[in-house]
Amino acid sequence: MHLIRTFRADLVLLAFLSALLLGGCAVGGRRSSALVMTSDAFNMFNGEYEVLPAMKSHTPRSVAVLPFTGNATQWKSVPEDYSPTDLVRRGMYNHVASLPFSDQEMHETDRLLANAGLNAESAYSLLASDSKKLRSVLGVDAVLTGQVTAFDRFFMGIVSQVAVGCEVQLTDLASGKLLWRAKHISREIGGGVAISPVGLAISTIASAWNIRDEQYDRKTDDLFREIVQSLEISLPESLQRRIPPSPRLDFFTVATQGDYFRTGNEIRFRLAGDPDCEAYVDLPGYKTGIALLPLPDELKSSGFKPALESIKTRMSAAGNPLTPEQEQEILRTLQSRAVYEGTITVAPDDLALNILPRGYIITPAGGIASAFAGTRLISIDAKPPMAPLGLRATPLNGAAELGWKASPTPDVRQYDVYMAAGDTVEYSRIHTSGDLSMTVSGLANFTPVRFYVVAVDAAGNASVPTQTQRVVPVPDKALAKARLADQQLGGIIKEPVRLTADRSPYTVQRPITVVDGGLLFMEPGVTLRFSPATGIAFEGGALRAHGSKTHPVRFIPASDTAASGSWSGLTIRNNATIHLQYVEIDLPMTGLTISDSTAELRYTSIRNAAQAGIYVRENARVTVSCSHIADCKGMGGIVTEGKGAALSIHGSIIEKNSPFNMQNFSPLTPDASGNYWPTGINVLGDILTEPPLSETPQSEAPQSEAPQCE
Repeated sequence: MHLIRTFRADLVLLAFLSALLLGGCAVGGRRSSALVMTSDAFNMFNGEYEVLPAMKSHTPRSVAVLPFTGNATQWKSVPEDYSPTDLVRRGMYNHVASLPFSDQEMHETDRLLANAGLNAESAYSLLASDSKKLRSVLGVDAVLTGQVTAFDRFFMGIVSQVAVGCEVQLTDLASGKLLWRAKHISREIGGGVAISPVGLAISTIASAWNIRDEQYDRKTDDLFREIVQSLEISLPESLQRRIPPSPRLDFFTVATQGDYFRTGNEIRFRLAGDPDCEAYVDLPGYKTGIALLPLPDELKSSGFKPALESIKTRMSAAGNPLTPEQEQEILRTLQSRAVYEGTITVAPDDLALNILPRGYIITPAGGIASAFAGTRLISIDAKPPMAPLGLRATPLNGAAELGWKASPTPDVRQYDVYMAAGDTVEYSRIHTSGDLSMTVSGLANFTPVRFYVVAVDAAGNASVPTQTQRVVPVPDKALAKARLADQQLGGIIKEPVRLTADRSPYTVQRPITVVDGGLLFMEPGVTLRFSPATGIAFEGGALRAHGSKTHPVRFIPASDTAASGSWSGLTIRNNATIHLQYVEIDLPMTGLTISDSTAELRYTSIRNAAQAGIYVRENARVTVSCSHIADCKGMGGIVTEGKGAALSIHGSIIEKNSPFNMQNFSPLTPDASGNYWPTGINVLGDILTEPPLSETPQSEAPQSEAPQCE
């Protein structure tokens, strides 16, 4: 059923075979050589040729076709993306391959020239100055060179004329002598609004098979069929092959859309020509002898009626309706023609780039014809590229800077960057480009993000990912450059040190002292477990503990069964600064003791302290918001004492602390307005508590029942 759908969709056979029935163009038969030529094809040759005396003594056994040249300013109406020199060169090679030479594949010729640092211009110069050196480069006896002299389309009302012309020469490389030359222009009237079934049928098949500007392809084929006839007949009789007539090969194409094919892709080829033949496809450098099988007669017949109706409609629109006799003749011709089709499936790790497919058709008697698939190069690329190298990620303020080295694979077209933020498990692609670096902005500070990069080649194959890089954006460079802390902590810290969740938990085995220049930076998910009688004293320096709602930073005893007061807590003095966000402090002697320093607490929970949750002393400046102070004993939840002890706390829950939730012994009045006191305000001293909150604040403090705090 797949073949039936494909065949009907293309409307190939009827459109194409009507062209076979009605096709052909008249050309002249003038000859300029004194030799007698008798082949029918050559009797139609209307160009000029010359066989030089050196042909007899230097008849080549092997030939290469050099890149052709031409003056593009003299060509008219060249189709977009067409290279006339490439197209005409392929046409010449296609017919030279039928001669009794050992012909060098074009891609091999191009490779050898490139290895020698030669392009078309320099190769021609070397041919003129030192043909023997060119022979050593290519390893052949002779070269065919050519200049495209015409590649034009002229519109004349409702019709157009296509002309393809070339001058070619065969030169012996050992002596540098010219062996043979010819020039010819092949012309055809047609195109535009077709005025005959020929033009309509050919344009229909060209469209159905994605053959673009088929008049150029056909005229190139005609041009060299006639030119090469003059070369073959010019060879010594002993070298002229006696082979059966060649079958007619009308069209050959790659029927699958696209230029690159990956693992599992199916590539379909079609060839139209004489019936009762064998047909196959060669993909140089990849696979050869890919069999093409004729479509069954019933499949051909199923497509006749809609295709014939299409032709009738178009012919009528052009003012040349088909007669009943013409319709019958078309049907009879359709039955005498064949369309051959075959496919291959790309296997994993297959790799062959820039292939020009070539189709062949062979008669039972051994006659052979071949054609290239127009100008279309295809690439088989089922081999993923190698991954980029050395991915690095540098944290910035609300951003991350990424950089990597290029994949060693040469045909990589782009790099895809993937990211997962916070607790996200799945990665999403955030960037695609050919660059080797990028800055990812819009990230949340102190929230971990993970990145990897893959290389993507021209065929769309993706490499394995690079090693994942984890980074935590931070507001200043000092944090980004901080060294990673050991998992066993204790002693004096004089420099920035970073604690990460992937190395957590950390064990504080000895008291920690942070002095000026020292900085402790803790990412979300970090846990510090304190051995008995240990804690952290900030004699200057700084603490930045930035947890998240789901991954708070935790300060807890080393033992899960420890009692309240088992570790000493955090002491902050001598102009130290601390910033706590999404932090849990549990079972300390005193959660925070602060003097002559600045502290900011948000979304922080302090519970089960033996002496006090927060102890604010002289010249301390403390702000607390969206936090939870509960179940603290000794002096209670919060105590302020000493000159300059300034405290403000808002949007927090203060409960179950004894003997008081708050006490103030400072000349300054703490601002505790806008908090929720589930077990009563219960304060001692001059403290501003009005207005209190009448219900649980929207707090994100760990262990809080409320979801949000503004």
